[in-house]
Amino acid sequence: MYVARGNSRGKVNTRRDEFIFYRVENKNKYVMRGVIADCLRAIDFIYSRDELKHDQILVSGGSMGGFLSLATASLDKRVRLCSAQNPIFCDIRGLVGAVTRPISDITKYVRTQPGLSFDKVLDNLDYFDAKNFAPDIKCSTIMGIGLLDPFAPPANEYAAFNNLKGEKRMMVFKDLGHEISTAYKNLEGRWMRDTFALF
Repeated sequence: MYVARGNSRGKVNTRRDEFIFYRVENKNKYVMRGVIADCLRAIDFIYSRDELKHDQILVSGGSMGGFLSLATASLDKRVRLCSAQNPIFCDIRGLVGAVTRPISDITKYVRTQPGLSFDKVLDNLDYFDAKNFAPDIKCSTIMGIGLLDPFAPPANEYAAFNNLKGEKRMMVFKDLGHEISTAYKNLEGRWMRDTFALF
């Protein structure tokens, strides 16, 4: 059994806008390492409960939750299905110049830290790039994206999607931004019910 070991213990004392760059100068202490570790501990919890079905685990989320779904499915092979809607942190280096947030927040933070360079931060963020998690995802995966998304541009999301090695499907919404339609959630529900034989 995989036992998650991260830096998620204790309180993260920061304002909402500061969360994304909290300890970004150190890949081993960056807040997302702890967040991912918490997701893995959730899988451990499911496995600790005899009354839960260990072979029917779906990870699903949108935006940061979409990123965490991809990261969790990559790191824990007990995940059976992965659903990511408008995942952020796809092709992080490609976000520079393509989006304002969270790049602007990170850039402002770097300017307040003597000796810290934006290149160093990008080197650290490479460890948290969804496109780098994607090749290790073996379970079936669906993604939903909006072509007008100002936070997770389609080209960046395709960088992650194209790196998926397992069975995959993409739903593209030409008129949507950082959202997906009910058609995606309906597909996700049918896909989960069919796979897990929940009739």
